[in-house]
Amino acid sequence: MSVLRLNNVSGHGDPDLSYAVSAVNNNTYTQTYTFAVGEEIFPTVNSANIVHADIAGGLTTKDGNVTISPFGSSTAIQQFQLSADNGATFFTAGVDVGPQASAAGTATYGTYAADASGPTGQTWNYMQIVSKFTLTGKDSASLVGFASITPVPEPESYSMLLVGLGLMGFMARRCKRA
Repeated sequence: MSVLRLNNVSGHGDPDLSYAVSAVNNNTYTQTYTFAVGEEIFPTVNSANIVHADIAGGLTTKDGNVTISPFGSSTAIQQFQLSADNGATFFTAGVDVGPQASAAGTATYGTYAADASGPTGQTWNYMQIVSKFTLTGKDSASLVGFASITPVPEPESYSMLLVGLGLMGFMARRCKRA
């Protein structure tokens, strides 16, 4: 019997998403694990943005070596995805993390992280982390994943800040004279 236990899932509308998972493969053959965690992005992101994802954890074997590998056509264990239609369809955010790893005994997995300029041209309103991996028989993996999307301030925001600071300076100088 194999077990996948989500120990913790946390999301904040500001927007970031994290999880902790334990996968235990009590079988003698390689087992595949797939799960997704997602949440609404509030406020929505409709401008330039920065995306980030990371994954870390530990691997343990009862006999020989432990191997964790991305499953299917993916080259990474964890994919960060964005949606503009409340989760009906998803687009890659461009920060997939978590390569294949092998170890004897107990070993650390990661930390693997990636940052990128996120996709634009849509109003992103939902995000998810999808994890797909295989784990060799009689082995276990404990993984912690995180992903976030952060809007990049528009140049107008900086202009308004500078105008506001200029007005504050003018008022302070005027009050000082009086």
